[in-house]
Amino acid sequence: MPGARGARLKHGPAVCVILGDMTQVLYTVTAILPDDATVDAYADWLLDGHISDVLEASEASSALVVRLPGRMIRTQYFFPSQESLDRYIRERAPALRAEGLRLFGPDRGVQFQREVGQIVHEATATRRPEGAGGGQVGRPNR
Repeated sequence: MPGARGARLKHGPAVCVILGDMTQVLYTVTAILPDDATVDAYADWLLDGHISDVLEASEASSALVVRLPGRMIRTQYFFPSQESLDRYIRERAPALRAEGLRLFGPDRGVQFQREVGQIVHEATATRRPEGAGGGQVGRPNR
């Protein structure tokens, strides 16, 4: 949207703020797990250190973990650019992936799918709760 950097679009009671040109990249890892016990163990492993390790070893700004129907867990990492993701995959990911495969490899019936996509648009909403003088609602649990 040319000239829209920093523009504010009104839509109902919320204000959508266009954040401008985004070069951010979303790196998604989906684990397909064989049973509920493995789902729980994998989620615990992610939350007990793996996500923190990835964030510390990379330029990713945040991560999101989503439990999906059908014994799947999707983890998404937000990288500032394709170059930063490529650097992470080349230099740091092999050791972290090796740990994951050791604990949750094909021998345990776990499959992984990876996707990379460029974030085209990101917006946050500013809302005024009913009866309140104002307030901002960002993206909770991004």
